[in-house]
Amino acid sequence: VAVVGDSLTAAINAAIRAGAIAGEDIPEHASQRLGQRHSERVETVITDVVKNSLRSMAEAQDGGPSPIITMSEEVGEITTDLRNFMFDRVYLPLSDSEQGIAAQRVVESLFTHYCSNPEEIPSEFRANGDSVERSAADMVCGMTDQYALRLAARLYPDLLDSFTLFEGRV
Repeated sequence: VAVVGDSLTAAINAAIRAGAIAGEDIPEHASQRLGQRHSERVETVITDVVKNSLRSMAEAQDGGPSPIITMSEEVGEITTDLRNFMFDRVYLPLSDSEQGIAAQRVVESLFTHYCSNPEEIPSEFRANGDSVERSAADMVCGMTDQYALRLAARLYPDLLDSFTLFEGRV
């Protein structure tokens, strides 16, 4: 659970330290709800995930669907807004590099693969009845770089051949 709360907020802190954004640039509704400081944001997200996951467990014990680790809709939406903000302001501006373009192609290829082959998406990624696209996105987003590269190399051998920057990583 700590990783869930820390990864995005750590990325925000790193972007602030690097001068890519200022603290004041963070969307106001996110700062108000999650907090101004890294520790506040982590605590808010972790508390929300624990609280909502416990609720899911209680519902499962009462005969509901299998329990899942989840966050509230509100915190989920704010987290999505923060991710979008980071992509717009920090991540995507760097994606014009060879490495960024190659990474985009890997992610797009894997996403397309899972959208075309939804039966390959593990059931835990489909537990909420989300769309195939959402489940495919969750599947790909949960992959480590190493796993994504190995899988892309297995599924699309020619894809990585054009990018020498992945040599030694696959």
